[in-house]
Amino acid sequence: MTGLKNIKLIPSVIRRLIYAFLMFAAFIFQFTLFPKAGISFPVYLLIPLTVCTAMFEKEFSGLFYGLLAGALWDLASPVTDGFLALAFSFYGCLAGLLSHYLLRNTFLTASIITAVASVLYSCILQIYFIESFSVELFSQIITDRFIIPLISTLILTAPIYFIIRA
Repeated sequence: MTGLKNIKLIPSVIRRLIYAFLMFAAFIFQFTLFPKAGISFPVYLLIPLTVCTAMFEKEFSGLFYGLLAGALWDLASPVTDGFLALAFSFYGCLAGLLSHYLLRNTFLTASIITAVASVLYSCILQIYFIESFSVELFSQIITDRFIIPLISTLILTAPIYFIIRA
């Protein structure tokens, strides 16, 4: 009888390994291929991947996928080590909890949670690297660090959501 239980666990293990592989692939794309392709604005590929994975895998798995994505991002980030792993764990757990108990698992929900997480990450960067406050600098920060990354992340949310859903 234990052999049947092990056979039933194989598809979930394979699915989770595929999600982990997607996290590593997204990390490689985000930090090596996108900058080398000449994209001058930041593209946050790990944020929608973490949120969408957590929405389909629920809160406990979302916490660990967020931890993996945050730990990978910490490897390439100038922010204090471990802080992004904690933040992404929060994003993943929150997305899993919201989709499981409060909201339906739809593309609109994934887009809203991704947008909030993207803005929170941008705020974290601005708090860490605060410069002088002038109107010109403020408008440049809003354009370069909030609006353009938010739009690019929301554009990437659609294919990621439907790939994870499949």
